[in-house]
Amino acid sequence: MKIKAQIPNIITLSGLFCGFVGILSITQGSLFWAAWAVMAAAFLDVWDGLTARILHVQSKMGEQLDSLCDLVNFGVLPTLIASQMFHQFAAAANWFPKYKFGHEGYFTGVYTISFLLFIYLAGAVIRLAKFNVSHGIGFSGLPSPAAGMFVAAVPLIYYYGEEAFPLSQEILNGVYGSALGVFTITIIVGIFMVLPIPLLSFKGMNSKPSSYIF
Repeated sequence: MKIKAQIPNIITLSGLFCGFVGILSITQGSLFWAAWAVMAAAFLDVWDGLTARILHVQSKMGEQLDSLCDLVNFGVLPTLIASQMFHQFAAAANWFPKYKFGHEGYFTGVYTISFLLFIYLAGAVIRLAKFNVSHGIGFSGLPSPAAGMFVAAVPLIYYYGEEAFPLSQEILNGVYGSALGVFTITIIVGIFMVLPIPLLSFKGMNSKPSSYIF
């Protein structure tokens, strides 16, 4: 294979590596690096497409590779970030503990209402699947990279909001620092990915830039 044809693939897999690092960060309790991993993956997701379009290297295999990486970076990882934040803040809420399931030693820390965060993950999967069978241009719904960045921004705004954004402590604690706030934002973003709202995706410009040769 030509080396030129592999350049976009390397960029795509670099984005997947960001997603992998983000997942590892969550397992070690670092939402900061997990959130920035999503941002880095989104940056690379734009550049792999632009590079493929410039080099004129396209294939169905490359398109599927890009979608699978997007599923991890903007589907699974943001869902884990939201779930982690939800569980941290839910511990301070009086009504969330009533919805735990399991018994001592078995899933005692899981809040059943957090299962609804699956709506976000399902939205990302549906969004990506619909994009794969569309022509891209004028496709409806919030693109999964943008959705992932919205969710990943929650912990960043919460921890650095006062310094980087003109937000009061009341807003930070009530919206970005509460279980209900994180839950609501994640669900709304997940729904927006499948709403019939006309939005132009960068991947739909010209030919699909993610359709590069593998």
